[in-house]
Amino acid sequence: MVGDRLLVKPNRFAIEVDGELCMPFIKESMDRCTFLYKHKERWLQFEYWLCNVDCATDEDVKKIKAFANYYFKYKGSE
Repeated sequence: MVGDRLLVKPNRFAIEVDGELCMPFIKESMDRCTFLYKHKERWLQFEYWLCNVDCATDEDVKKIKAFANYYFKYKGSE
């Protein structure tokens, strides 16, 4: 049986927001990962279809970081 796994702040998915390094908490489930980023008082949580972070390709990492950066740059200021 496959269970959940919580990863605390892996550097591979870290982003830089306003000069500050933001490393996510990641929860792995059977068929997806949930990413939780925090910058100051703003939080971002989203799911990405990925079995586990260890098998994430460079393209997966690029997409995840781009989404998080976009949110904090454009959506976070709304």
